Amino acid sequence: MNVEVKPGLPYGDFNEAVNVSTNQSSDPVKVQIIGNVASDIMLVGQNVSREKSIVSLGAISQKDGKKQTIFLIVKGPHRDETKVELASYEPTSEFKARLGEPIRDSAKTVRYPIVIEVPPGARPVTRLEGSYAKINITTTHPEIKEVNIKVRYVVKE
Repeated sequence: MNVEVKPGLPYGDFNEAVNVSTNQSSDPVKVQIIGNVASDIMLVGQNVSREKSIVSLGAISQKDGKKQTIFLIVKGPHRDETKVELASYEPTSEFKARLGEPIRDSAKTVRYPIVIEVPPGARPVTRLEGSYAKINITTTHPEIKEVNIKVRYVVKE
């Protein structure tokens, strides 16, 4: 059986059933088709929801703050000529994002570290549904021009 996946499917996992009729039985056979449509650019790291581009930092002590590094992976035929830039992040007070130098530890991928920081002394705040902190990354990739990352966290006293 050959399965053709047409262009334009949304990125992420899929799980679909196909009924196949044969000359051996009058009842169709159900075949489960499971796969993943992957992008040339994806977000990975601890507490990262790849499909939703959400980073969950959890509860953060106001006294200690938190710093976490995630990675933007660029793969595929355009990986070497794709440039990545940190366009913006918000809020600009009490939240920081920094894009590091590309890491080429594999011939097939380029990793860009993104350091996210909520510094010690940040005021108590809840950044969850509807009020996420945001990081906007732009690229020169021919198909994926920007990556919008949502960061959720709570700063507690």
